[in-house]
Amino acid sequence: MIQLAIRRATRRTSCFSSLLLTLRLFSIVTAGLASAATVGDQVELKATHLAGVPFHNAAGGSKTFQRVPDGTIAAVIDNDRGGRWLQLPLPDERIGWISERYVGRTIAGS
Repeated sequence: MIQLAIRRATRRTSCFSSLLLTLRLFSIVTAGLASAATVGDQVELKATHLAGVPFHNAAGGSKTFQRVPDGTIAAVIDNDRGGRWLQLPLPDERIGWISERYVGRTIAGS
């Protein structure tokens, strides 16, 4: 009776481990599909605040920043911190950094 219970527990643990491995592999693959924009790509910014997208003078953010309107399109000229921060020149000739989480759409190789 005890041996039967041990075998069932082992099978359940094995199935659970397989499920976790599958989910982990899926998250790795999908993260690669949603990679950040690269240098040369055009991006359309998507604000999460009514005032617009935070536009910083340094990668990684800063206490003082300006805002860029939702829907602004700009070309990526540099990236930092593993692609999590993108440097953009704006149509009004300002150059600064945004977090990649504000990229609503990427137009690759534009």
